[in-house]
Amino acid sequence: MHQTMLDYLQALEREGRGITAEAYRLGLTNFQAWLDSNGVADPSKATFEQLERFQRYMAEDYRSPKREKLGRATQRTRLAAVKGYYRWLYARGITLTDPAKKIRLPKIAKSFVAKDHLTQQEATALLQTQAKRMDSYKDGSLEWAIESRNLAMLSLAIATGRRRRSLLHLRVKDLDFDRSEIRIEWEKGKPGRVLPCIKWAMDAAKEYASNARSRILNGRKDAGWLFVSSKGQRVCREFLSRLTAKVQKQSAEENPDLEGFGDKRLGSHGLRVTFATMLFLNGAGIRDVNELLLHEQLTTTARYTPLELEDLRRACRLAHPRA
Repeated sequence: MHQTMLDYLQALEREGRGITAEAYRLGLTNFQAWLDSNGVADPSKATFEQLERFQRYMAEDYRSPKREKLGRATQRTRLAAVKGYYRWLYARGITLTDPAKKIRLPKIAKSFVAKDHLTQQEATALLQTQAKRMDSYKDGSLEWAIESRNLAMLSLAIATGRRRRSLLHLRVKDLDFDRSEIRIEWEKGKPGRVLPCIKWAMDAAKEYASNARSRILNGRKDAGWLFVSSKGQRVCREFLSRLTAKVQKQSAEENPDLEGFGDKRLGSHGLRVTFATMLFLNGAGIRDVNELLLHEQLTTTARYTPLELEDLRRACRLAHPRA
């Protein structure tokens, strides 16, 4: 990969946009491979016509390792990496023009974010299952400490709606147990803020931080991360999704009355949507939910809160002065 591309990705990481950098790395890798195959040694010299040809290549000729064509959303992400790269070059005077400025990204239909999320009963069942997993081990054992960490992680995810990266990058010092508050330094490249947290979730986090975290570290160097692995490092980015799937499966088996619970495809983002939806259904205004999710636009928050028609009728009956 060309050095300027590496510099661009590092700049994104310095801005706190690590997830964006990870997503854009693949797009720039594809672009670099295409440049090499077409004899373009310096990407800063690429023309608009060449970028158009790359766009057609990604849409028509490129195949994934599974020999499949790219979906429109994936094409959009790969091309967004290229557009962001050239915008960055132009802003720093490395190029005199932005050849990618007129490249149009593929349009994709807007839809609700993560259709599957937990109901209040399912969220309670999930946390109860994880609590039982913790209680099945002897207090003070490594297994107990790990399950205590997992309970704290699931509790904070459901109680705060934090994005995965934001949650896993929490440090112990970011939690104020006395005031039940969490300090978010960065989220999606934006300076964060102090957010409230429900007390039961903070209690689970306090139990883990006070009594279990040191057992997992077991004398290893403490870098201050809240959620640490048995190797003393911060847990990996895929851990929350794997944990959610594992506990969901067990909880669904233990609660057969919760029909459809086990079939839901949650992932870590499903817990964020669960947080937003539960707040909205219980009377929180969309502006309040917007602030808690740290969204820039209300339209984004609206995609997190799909409501059934009967819920809308109930809200109308309760709030309209002439209902």
